[in-house]
Amino acid sequence: MYLAWKEIRHSKGRFFFMMVIISLLAYLVFFVSGLASGLAKDNASSIENLGKHTFILQKDADQRINRSALSSETVSKLSSTFGKDKVTVLNLQSTTVNRVGKQQKIDLTLFNLDGSQSFRPSLTAGNEPSPQTTTDIIIDQSIKRNGIHLYDTIKEQSSGLTFKVTGFTKNATFSHMPVAYLNQRQWHLFTEKRKVSGQKAVHAAVTTPFSLKKTRQLADRIHLNQNISEVSADTVIRALPGYKEEQSSLQMMISFLFIISVFILGIFFYMITAQKQAQFGILKAIGTSTGYLVRSLIFQTLITLFVSLGFSLLLTVLTVFVLPPGMPFSLSPNVIIERLLAFTGISLLSILLSIWQIIKISALSAIEGR
Repeated sequence: MYLAWKEIRHSKGRFFFMMVIISLLAYLVFFVSGLASGLAKDNASSIENLGKHTFILQKDADQRINRSALSSETVSKLSSTFGKDKVTVLNLQSTTVNRVGKQQKIDLTLFNLDGSQSFRPSLTAGNEPSPQTTTDIIIDQSIKRNGIHLYDTIKEQSSGLTFKVTGFTKNATFSHMPVAYLNQRQWHLFTEKRKVSGQKAVHAAVTTPFSLKKTRQLADRIHLNQNISEVSADTVIRALPGYKEEQSSLQMMISFLFIISVFILGIFFYMITAQKQAQFGILKAIGTSTGYLVRSLIFQTLITLFVSLGFSLLLTVLTVFVLPPGMPFSLSPNVIIERLLAFTGISLLSILLSIWQIIKISALSAIEGR
């Protein structure tokens, strides 16, 4: 530790330049990671809020919940087999609304959850609507960016129904659209107006608290007139439109940044070690152990890394304060810890060649300049 710190103090300019590069790389990793998490939450937070349930979808819906349409008969048989208190029917419909008196159109997803385990969104503002109301609704607070405020009245374009926003919730979005929660009476009116498939309701999916294996076992006992598939909540989320493409692109960027970091750190410490072969040889000649020199290199690497990571985290925090309100950014402590551990691992990996250099240095050869 003493030797590592002494060399950093002696070569301040060199190590400062290295710390700046690593800080900027780490900052990009933290920022892109926060962007990836934010986009994932903005795409699927309403589904995540339902918990780790198993979803039952129409077979040919390709695991996409917005394509599924279970018949009333199918839902009835599933409820009888699983138990009415174990089944929650989820209806959803993407639509367009506008504030009454305004022409601006706003994309919105309507959610209707029927069952004893229906998700009840927690309010961040306003009041809980009455279960029997046909006008009052709760909407995700992100809609405020479109000029919709508490107690405003909005009009659904296709049905012509109007709703009054009496409450806001948070983290309730679907496919980057705010979600509005409709009760059974409101959903019935909505589907009657639209005449969706001639049915009173579109049963998009059924969720159960059972495991995927248990759900399949129970579903196999039922004779149904339509084919169904049982999938996990994570599978439903990954199948959402654009979810996999967004996350794959951002994760690839993060992976490349890690690879670049390996090369930069590796080359930096390799060059330093190569330039100091004579010094290492002299230290070995006077009795300094190889293990001590290796530990010194590891400490030097970790000091450089931790100072760089601390500065990059500070930059990330400052960036969060200046991001626009609509920017989907979410950096949880778990993600930060994962990235810190990843950087520590790749830093130790990057100096393996330098460690091998130190091990193979011969005191006599180094002193003689060979």
